[in-house]
Amino acid sequence: MVNFKGYNHQINIGDGEFYDCQNLSSDAYPYITVRKPRGTVKQLTKPNGMFAAQNKLGYVDGTEFWYADEKRGDVEDSKKQFVTIGDYILIFPDKKYYKVSDDEFGELESSWEQEVGVTVTMENDYLTENETGSTKDANVYVKISAAGIGKNFNLYDGVTIEGMTELEDLNKTAIIYKKEDDFILIIGTDIEKKTQERAIEETEPITIKRKIPDMDYVTENANRVWGCSSKNHEIYASKLGDPFNFNCYEDISTDSYSLTIGSDGDFTGCITHMGYVLFLKENMIHKLYGNKPTNFQLTNTTVRGVEKDSEQSLVIINETLFYKSKGAIELYEGSVPYSIAAPFGNIEYREAAGGCYKRKYYISMKDESGKWNLFVYDIERDIWHKEDDTHAIYFVEMSNMLYYIDADTNKIMQIVGKDEENIKWMAELRNDDGSSFRKKIIKKIEIKAEVEGLAHLYVRYEDEGLWEKVCTIMNKKRRVIDIPLIPKRHEMMAIRLEGQGPVVMYGISKEITEGSSL
Repeated sequence: MVNFKGYNHQINIGDGEFYDCQNLSSDAYPYITVRKPRGTVKQLTKPNGMFAAQNKLGYVDGTEFWYADEKRGDVEDSKKQFVTIGDYILIFPDKKYYKVSDDEFGELESSWEQEVGVTVTMENDYLTENETGSTKDANVYVKISAAGIGKNFNLYDGVTIEGMTELEDLNKTAIIYKKEDDFILIIGTDIEKKTQERAIEETEPITIKRKIPDMDYVTENANRVWGCSSKNHEIYASKLGDPFNFNCYEDISTDSYSLTIGSDGDFTGCITHMGYVLFLKENMIHKLYGNKPTNFQLTNTTVRGVEKDSEQSLVIINETLFYKSKGAIELYEGSVPYSIAAPFGNIEYREAAGGCYKRKYYISMKDESGKWNLFVYDIERDIWHKEDDTHAIYFVEMSNMLYYIDADTNKIMQIVGKDEENIKWMAELRNDDGSSFRKKIIKKIEIKAEVEGLAHLYVRYEDEGLWEKVCTIMNKKRRVIDIPLIPKRHEMMAIRLEGQGPVVMYGISKEITEGSSL
């Protein structure tokens, strides 16, 4: 065996495949070597999320929002999602933002309320198209006046007005076409036009809010923020280039957008892929086409989607989307996903998080016993390796490096770094490919390898009993190590090599004879 084909935990495996392994790597393919050491970046107290923006790392530690090694603001103590759009970093579910160029931290939502009501008048001034950004110049505009009413809002914000009693038709979502600190201007209605310019005093409490919908998962595509809500069965898009507004509807191309979804089940993730927005459920992928509200179109494909609690496994590598579905790891290129999880055998995994480093997909997930495992898929060679029991969360790729947070230590780590690690490694091979019903006898094993430190070779027959140590290997130079065995008839024999420290395994040779089928 001079071509090692990685991890394969199925009953019937081929030569060069490992039924089990630990901390091995395909970096020296077709040979086997040990993974590189990792690197410690920073100790956190309670990691709640991590992201990269403008080639700088950010994270939330407890209630503190950090970016580029500085605290920028305070948030709630909960798991976070981040979206970058232009110069803004958006934080959900808090609905807060950080503007990088201005070092500004604030709220996406805004509101104004007053217990004593407002004054409403009709605005006679004719507003040109250039002033309003709209083609609705013929409308009469309503001026709502009160101290500080316009201070918290921006021009062309979509706001929700509540509390009007004299002019109930003003209890609606409207666009602010003109504003100063003490008034806002919105479009009136036919009923409001009949008031003939007289001022109307609203005496009941009035509230005006710029609202952001509650969204389970968020992403950015084509200069809009997109999100979805399982509770409301809806998807949303912000106004073009404006992450503060999800309620601007003027029948123009920059409008906000929302749509009710008819499919059953909760959303389990969303991501931008190949210029489209994908909203995923466990058994369905919704794909949104189009570049403006008038031609947005949603298609539904009943396929294996993202498993619940595995939204962090969504990773795009070389235009291909990788993710954890129920019972498999999927590759999705735009039509129908296909599984690359056959080497996991019958073991079920869940709660996956993933990331990309160079040509490899890293995925950390929990097995049926509750043990965490970090697997690595070499995309170019189509082979898996199992590294160790790292419980990794919040993978982030930045500057050709993969960062993750270790849930056991609360440390930000680099997948390849300069920590001093004496890495324990292991490889288990099996001597039964099902090609013969006859008993077998292995007389000799030869291993060509370079080993720093000590390595041990064990054998076990028929999956029974304890591992039996055959020899100890210490060989810093590349040479063939001859390992004679006491012949023993068997149907299946497993070989286990384990050690600590650097190793390069160039090949394994076995001398086999066959006996009877009894």
